[in-house]
Amino acid sequence: MTRLRLLPVLVFGLVSLLSLKLLSVALTPQAPGPFESKLGDAFARTIKMAREGVSDDQLLTGSTGKKPDKDPKEAKDDKTKAPPTQAERANMTPEQREAAAKETERLRADFNAKAEPEGLRIPPPNNANVAQAGPSAEERALLEKLKDRRGQIEARDRDLELRDSLIKVSERKLDERIGELRSLENQLGQSAAKNDPKTRYRSLVVMYESMKPKEAARVFDRLDVKILLDLVAHMNPRKMSEILAVMDPSAAEKLTVALARQASQGDAQVADSGPQADTELQRLPAPGAPRR
Repeated sequence: MTRLRLLPVLVFGLVSLLSLKLLSVALTPQAPGPFESKLGDAFARTIKMAREGVSDDQLLTGSTGKKPDKDPKEAKDDKTKAPPTQAERANMTPEQREAAAKETERLRADFNAKAEPEGLRIPPPNNANVAQAGPSAEERALLEKLKDRRGQIEARDRDLELRDSLIKVSERKLDERIGELRSLENQLGQSAAKNDPKTRYRSLVVMYESMKPKEAARVFDRLDVKILLDLVAHMNPRKMSEILAVMDPSAAEKLTVALARQASQGDAQVADSGPQADTELQRLPAPGAPRR
C-alpha cells in the first residue's frame, strides 16, 4: 500500500483554489468607475456632435452657429408685432394701448438682450469725467510743491558733492605739504647731525678708546693741547684716566692745567651771566581797553 505525502497534496489544493478564484473574477462583469463613466459620456457627446454636423468653429469658440431662416409666416408675424404708430394709438382703446405698451417693452427687452449677450453693462462711476478732466487745483499745488522740494534736494546734493570734492582736494594738498615738511625735517636732522661735535669726534673717540692705554698715550703726548681738550671732552672719563696715567708727565701736566682752566672759565661765565632776563613779550592790550 502506497503512502501519500501531505506537502504535494497541499500544494495541489492551493493551486486549484487560486485558479478557481481567478476564473471567477474574469467571468464576473464589473461596474464602470467614475473616470470610465465620464470618459464614456464625453465619447458619446463627441459621436453625437459628429452625427449632427457641428463645425470646427463651434467646437473651438463655443458659438451657436447660424440660425435657420424663418418661415415667411413667422416673418409676417414679426412685422405685425411691430410697435403701433401715433395715429394707431389715437384710435386704440385703453386695453389695446396697455397691450401695445407691454409688447413694446417686450421688444425692447429682446433688443437689449441681443445687443448685449455677454452680460450686464456696468455704468461708469460718477467721478469718471472728473478723473478724465485732469488734476484738481489742490493736486496741482501739491505737485508744484513736490517739484520745488525735489529741486531743492538736487541742489543740496550738488552742493554736498562740491564740498566733498573740495575736501578731497584739500586733504591731498595737506598730505603733500606734510610729506614736504617731513622730508625737510629729515634734511635738517641730517645736517644737524653732521654739525654736532659729538658726531664729528665719534669716530676718533671710538678709535682711541679701543686702543691700548700706552699706545693712545704716545699719540696724546704729541698732540696740541686745544685738540686734546676737544677730544677728551667727548671720551669716557675712565678710559681717559687710564691713558692719562701712562702719558708723559709734562704732557699730562699741561693737559690737566688746560682742563682746569677751561672748567674755571665756564664757571666764571655762568656767574657773570647772572639770572636770566625775562624774555616773555609784553602782551597787547585787549581791543577797546584804555592805553596807559
